[in-house]
Amino acid sequence: MHTRSVQSMLLLAALAMAAIPLAAQERADPIAIGSGRTTVASARGVSALYTNIGGLALPPLLGSGIDDGVELGIAFVPVGISAGSTYLNSSELEFVFDDKACDVFSDADRLRLGGLLERDRLAADVAADIAALTLRVPGIGALGLQYGHRIRVRMNFPEEFRQDVLGQGDVFEGDKRYDGTDIGGEWVKRLALTLATAWNRVDVTDSGDVWLPVVGFGASIATLEGIVHFDVDPASFVETLRLPPAGRTRRLGVNGYYAFRSSVPASFEPSQAILRPGFGASDSSRALGWGGSFGLSAVVLRRVRMDEELSIGSPLDPEHLRRQRVTTRDAITFGVTVDEIGSLDWEGLNLQRARTIDTVVTDRGGGLTYEVLCGYRGELDTVGSFTTSLPSQLRFGGAVDITAFVPAIRGDLLAGVEAAFDLNDAIGGEGAARVSVGGQWTPWRLLTLMSGVQVGGRQGFAWSLGARFQPFPWLSLAAATSDWTSALDAGSLAYDVTFRAATHFRF
Repeated sequence: MHTRSVQSMLLLAALAMAAIPLAAQERADPIAIGSGRTTVASARGVSALYTNIGGLALPPLLGSGIDDGVELGIAFVPVGISAGSTYLNSSELEFVFDDKACDVFSDADRLRLGGLLERDRLAADVAADIAALTLRVPGIGALGLQYGHRIRVRMNFPEEFRQDVLGQGDVFEGDKRYDGTDIGGEWVKRLALTLATAWNRVDVTDSGDVWLPVVGFGASIATLEGIVHFDVDPASFVETLRLPPAGRTRRLGVNGYYAFRSSVPASFEPSQAILRPGFGASDSSRALGWGGSFGLSAVVLRRVRMDEELSIGSPLDPEHLRRQRVTTRDAITFGVTVDEIGSLDWEGLNLQRARTIDTVVTDRGGGLTYEVLCGYRGELDTVGSFTTSLPSQLRFGGAVDITAFVPAIRGDLLAGVEAAFDLNDAIGGEGAARVSVGGQWTPWRLLTLMSGVQVGGRQGFAWSLGARFQPFPWLSLAAATSDWTSALDAGSLAYDVTFRAATHFRF
């Protein structure tokens, strides 16, 4: 019962922050999480401007003029949400996480549960910063400060296991092995400090193309506070072996292993966990840890144009007056990041349920019924401290400002490509290498249209469409589908959502 409440709280905390459910594209930053695959091209080579800390000290990607002003940006409650297509109402959610007591849970309930647990149907990534601040001083560097929360939830059984054991499949039709379980969740509070600098190799003095004019470096360090955690050991498996039948009765040998682990505060107040700025010695925390990231960003090609105006005085004052205006566009950019290297030590109330399975079932007894499965429900034990890792990832890519080469295009048109590789199997990882190609077009200041394609990763293939509306400089709203290929299937259509209210100063 205690473990169930952990799962319910974590999942509902994620879904409560989203009016609609979405599809997964994990990132460490709220803006990037909410942008999904659609903004692959919007950064200095990597996903989103805010996520490559190597570019923090560089001027805006689409900026123009001489970069000689101090910039201060403050974002209030930036939120990014990406989650599975979970069209479950409150009663269905309660059913999924309710106690599966053997005397009340039937085989009909088992079949219903199997239908509700389609892959990525219960998956979410939420990033909600209480505040985020950036300060950039040209010629010196930049500073970034973030305080907020990251929630990651996965509940993916192996698909064949869901169909054969939880569904109506025939477990007797052949020898099978069910593994690859992806079940877990983690709620982490994060306070991060980022320092970045830029090396200006070439100063802009004349019109023309400038190759590799500037390179940016950035590093961040974050103190982490874990609120709750649960996971299923990825090594968990169930293996079946057909045995010689006994007359007309089919027989099946079943063996396997599973372990479920959780950590939860002794007392829990969600509002305290969200708003309390202190770290450590809190009833709302169960783990402490550290994390960090590194980024490098380079402008490969900067196009520079000098516009000169000549005005001639009056006959009484024939002096010539010349004015020059510098316009620059970073036409080609490149970036690489190593995200979220770190870990958490869970030292609170830690529980584990584990069991080894070795049995024989027959179709005369109904096969793998819930009653049979219930007999292998392990005991819930208290365990010692354990350590979990952040979902570390290596990303690199490039972006092209098409408008820099074709000025006749209305507005700003960007395109880019990115590759990403997991460095571990922590909760929130992609699960496989992925390559993304995307673009965005801003025909007017208020509106940006986006599209992207991803191959690999969690979904295998996804085509997304999205848009961002920015009615004021301090407010932007964006929404996008993350799997347009299933747009006609209301049960699997997914979205990404991001929200940010921010103000910007230049001195």
